Amino acid sequence: MSPELLALIERVRAVVNDRLLRLTQVKVKTGLASSTIWKYVKHGTLPPPIRIGSRSACWKESEISAWIEANAFASRSEKSVDIKAFIALLVAQNDL
Repeated sequence: MSPELLALIERVRAVVNDRLLRLTQVKVKTGLASSTIWKYVKHGTLPPPIRIGSRSACWKESEISAWIEANAFASRSEKSVDIKAFIALLVAQNDL
């Protein structure tokens, strides 16, 4: 993983309040439809939700913000980003 992306994760975590977002809030923040969000989660290209009940799930705001920033970095730079590896690193660092 590039040092820029590792720094991005740390920068987002330092700035973003790590509240939990419901699906409707994730839709607004990302601009994605529900079906696209779940497809990306299934394929490992969006951070997975945290299960807070048998039928309830939320996402960490810092993870969604880092995902948005990683996509912005990839689209605005000449460097390619392995988004699956980025998500794996992002989630693993949150588990520490």
